[in-house]
Amino acid sequence: MEEKQYSVGINVLGGAGLSQAQHIALIAEAGWDAFFTGWDPDRIGKWADAGARAGLTYASVHAPFGEVNRMWEAGDAAEHVRNDLVACATDCGRYGIPVMVLHPFIGFRDHTPNRIGIDNFRRVVEAADRAGIALSFENVEGEEYLAALMDAFSDCPHVGFCLDTGHELCYNRGKNMMALYGDRLNHTHFGAYPVPTSTGWMTCTLSWGTAPSTGTGS
Repeated sequence: MEEKQYSVGINVLGGAGLSQAQHIALIAEAGWDAFFTGWDPDRIGKWADAGARAGLTYASVHAPFGEVNRMWEAGDAAEHVRNDLVACATDCGRYGIPVMVLHPFIGFRDHTPNRIGIDNFRRVVEAADRAGIALSFENVEGEEYLAALMDAFSDCPHVGFCLDTGHELCYNRGKNMMALYGDRLNHTHFGAYPVPTSTGWMTCTLSWGTAPSTGTGS
């Protein structure tokens, strides 16, 4: 049996005053195998070109998530968010980026996944299939939404699970998410996250490891 190949990458974050090419070159110089970014339609092509020149794998794009809770609602707000996710998937296919990571939900108040959300995400799943990429739903708050999506698209081989170890400790309160979705793992995030508590902020720390298309990030 052919041995599965793994790559270890890091998130490209802004704030350093560097061009895309400079940032990617430094990541390569530091010894990383790969990188991932958020979705920026004006910069994704530049990141892809810089990664190719540096010999790095552009492992994934993290889709926008600031309003992803709207996907579970009807109306124009949901349509706007859905259209962005479809465009993100299309860009991943255009630039040869194999995985798009996305949050099922954002927020701690609601716990009621519904058919509207499943239908909205189905449009994204279909766009990813057309683009020839994999989707990776990440464990975040609102575990009910992740469970609903993993169940609804259980027959789609290009839909998988992104384990975020920091999220597992902080938002899932240490629940073993791999026990639930490990058979569909297609991406990982390793990191440490500050989370609000009743007495202030707590940082969840963790040990490192490797997994398919590994990255560090959000």
